[in-house]
Amino acid sequence: MTNPKKPLVLPEQQWLKDRFEYDPDRGLLIWKVRPLADFPTEQGCRIFNAQFAGKVAGSSRPDGYRRVKIGNPEYLLHRLIYVYHNGEIPDGYCCDHKDGDPSNNKIDNIRIATRSQNSMNQKERSNGSGVRGVYKPRNKKFWIAQIEINGVHHYLGSHASLEQAANARAEAEKKLFGEYSLSVSREAA
Repeated sequence: MTNPKKPLVLPEQQWLKDRFEYDPDRGLLIWKVRPLADFPTEQGCRIFNAQFAGKVAGSSRPDGYRRVKIGNPEYLLHRLIYVYHNGEIPDGYCCDHKDGDPSNNKIDNIRIATRSQNSMNQKERSNGSGVRGVYKPRNKKFWIAQIEINGVHHYLGSHASLEQAANARAEAEKKLFGEYSLSVSREAA
């Protein structure tokens, strides 16, 4: 029997505010001087503060997300920023980047969403068209548009051009995904 993975518990809002400043222009957290109570030794405290106090917290991952290591666990920056501003992420929800850009951690770009809503504004996976939910079957002269909702694929028709298929997909996203649609997010940006 496998041991189920425990969900990562985020630091509390006050703890974050005591240890970070938020830079709203860049959407980043800046380390403050941390108290001795955070460290097992006085020397560890001095070394950390000399090296990190006043500096941007964390590092970027290859996928564009920024991570911050606090002790042993590593946290995604957008989650810390959401908690810093709002107190907590409600059970059953995650944090979503409205514009789909994982490096844009400005608070006005971060919202809570269900897992399903979060997946609605993901970037296109490699299907060759450059448009999520649109592909051209091999050796065919038309484009297929489709959309997935709760694990079910819905056919949006075959179209003479990539542009027509992309428009059909965008309209379906707006209608079905609302504010979580990548098309709506791009228009708002």
